[in-house]
Amino acid sequence: MAALPVFAPNIIGTGFTYQASSASDTCAPGDGIYYHVVTGATNTAIISIVVPGTLYGVARPDTTPVTVPINSNRHFGPLIGDVADPTTGLVTILNTGTLAGTTCAALQM
Repeated sequence: MAALPVFAPNIIGTGFTYQASSASDTCAPGDGIYYHVVTGATNTAIISIVVPGTLYGVARPDTTPVTVPINSNRHFGPLIGDVADPTTGLVTILNTGTLAGTTCAALQM
């Protein structure tokens, strides 16, 4: 599990540091926090967001996995507090695709 720092753009053009995606990444939640995943020439990512807790005695389902194709990118979010783990306070993002060559970052927009 990799804890992602959240990068916020500003007027002078902040650079974002993308890191290798892991099978389970985490980041702080927030109304304007998004997970950005970028795939390479030989890999795809299959991303889902863990939704913790229960509602009316039934486990809340995780989001439906989304495939990010070769040489592509997707933003997921906003990663609001409702999807944060109550124990850690973090949002968990799962990647069940090909990890080699996939990068990601948490962005505040």
